[in-house]
Amino acid sequence: MAIATLYVAFGYTALLAIGTLFTTLTDTATAAVGATIGVYIVSEILDSISQLGTIRYGFPTHYMGAWQSMFTDNHYSSDMVVGIVVQLAYLVVFGTAAIIRFRTMDIRS
Repeated sequence: MAIATLYVAFGYTALLAIGTLFTTLTDTATAAVGATIGVYIVSEILDSISQLGTIRYGFPTHYMGAWQSMFTDNHYSSDMVVGIVVQLAYLVVFGTAAIIRFRTMDIRS
C-alpha cells in the first residue's frame, strides 16, 4: 500500500515540473495553475485516443494508473518502472528549463 501511495504521489512529478516552468513564464500564479491544469486535461484526453498509438506512452499522465495492478493482479507492473522513467524525463527537461528561465529573470520588477 505504501509503494502504491508513493507511486501515485511521484506520478505528478511531470505536472509539478511543467507547472514550475509555467510560473517562470507568467506574472500571475493563477495563469500558471490554469496552464498546468490545462496540460493535465489535454494529456488525459489525448491519452484516451487509441489511434495515437505509441505517442500516448510519452504523455505525462499515461502511466498514472499503473499502480492498480498491485491490487488487482497482486504483482508489480512493469509499467510502474516505465512510468517512473517518464516522470524523471519530464522532471529533468522541464525542471532544467524552469531553473534556466528563473536564473535569467529580472525578479526586481
